[in-house]
Amino acid sequence: MVISMAVTFRYGWWRVNSLIDFFSDESHQRVNFDTAFILLLISAAAYTTLVMLLGYMQDGLAAETEAYSAACIKGCGGVAQFPLRSVIYGVARAIL
Repeated sequence: MVISMAVTFRYGWWRVNSLIDFFSDESHQRVNFDTAFILLLISAAAYTTLVMLLGYMQDGLAAETEAYSAACIKGCGGVAQFPLRSVIYGVARAIL
């Protein structure tokens, strides 16, 4: 996961810098097809980065919830109680 995040953020850094360089050039000041495609590409990269990070959070949450549920069911008299953080992530996942 760490390597994947490092490579993704490195690509994002390069993409944003190339976007700044493109719009800093005076010959690219008007809106044309290049501008539309560049903005579409940067929005797609931002979306995939967000989905990747949310997927990593979901994997960590699933492992944490399973371990907590097993311990709580044994120690809480059969009543499964989840921490507030798990409930918040579950609601956020359902909305997205």
